Amino acid sequence: MRSENIFELLAIFESKWNNCLMPVSIFKFCDILVDELYKNIRRRLENIWTNANFLIKLLKLKSMHEKSRNSLIFIRVDLSKKI
Repeated sequence: MRSENIFELLAIFESKWNNCLMPVSIFKFCDILVDELYKNIRRRLENIWTNANFLIKLLKLKSMHEKSRNSLIFIRVDLSKKI
């Protein structure tokens, strides 16, 4: 049972509960809900961390570029590769 939205999880639970397709206790459902929320939050935090690391690398490159603006040093950055 995977979902991005708590309300979607609740709707799935309610439909299965009403159709008696999922004989599960409310405590088991809460365990599933907490697990899905944890996974969702963790995935979002990993995305934020990845974006922050990428931004730090870009700022370092900008700083290097500003320091070497008057020199003949050129830095080629391939943005198609994952940093």
